[in-house]
Amino acid sequence: ILSIYAQPFSQEEYEVIIVNDNSPDSLSVEKVKEYQQRYTNFKVVHNTINQRCGMCRNIGVQHAKGEYIWFVDQDDYIQPNCLEEMLNRCVDNNLDILYFDYRNVSDDLSPNKKMNLVKNDSSVMTGLEYIHANCKGDFWHSEYDTNVWHAVYKREFLLSNNIFSPPVSYCEDMIVAQHAIIMANRFQAITNDYYCYRYNPDSVFHTQVGKNGR
Repeated sequence: ILSIYAQPFSQEEYEVIIVNDNSPDSLSVEKVKEYQQRYTNFKVVHNTINQRCGMCRNIGVQHAKGEYIWFVDQDDYIQPNCLEEMLNRCVDNNLDILYFDYRNVSDDLSPNKKMNLVKNDSSVMTGLEYIHANCKGDFWHSEYDTNVWHAVYKREFLLSNNIFSPPVSYCEDMIVAQHAIIMANRFQAITNDYYCYRYNPDSVFHTQVGKNGR
């Protein structure tokens, strides 16, 4: 959250929506209350029952008012000076999806390895054109990573195409990302590493994959 508010970008130009998924962590709840008092563009939605990550993202989309949406996980952060730059690119090109690179984050939260999933900036094209040019029809062994947090989505594009997470326990990102890129009429991929991802071995995805022996 602090990485978002560290951006040199007017709070009147964006909103931050937190979905409290019935968290039992009283310290986190108190911190959220503190942010509500500090920031005028900070909104909180409280779930009365735990609905998991994908459904929380759906709730965030339904409460959002902005033109574009970026899903930022609570353990991660965004690079300095990126919000205005990415918004300008989205608006100037009328993009449905802006897809970008990311960095892994070390234990001390400093940016570490850039993933280099995007080798070169693409032109504006349809999502299917990008798949044919870069994925060879195989999402699993391609440069297209199906985590939703290193892409920005036009809100109306998500709503009009009914692109929402299904009620599943894990891998909901893959379903949403694949649905979105297939439906996108104006898609662009760029090499900028706007997102910093902190690996969590105790996350739902990694725990489930470990149980399945993969």
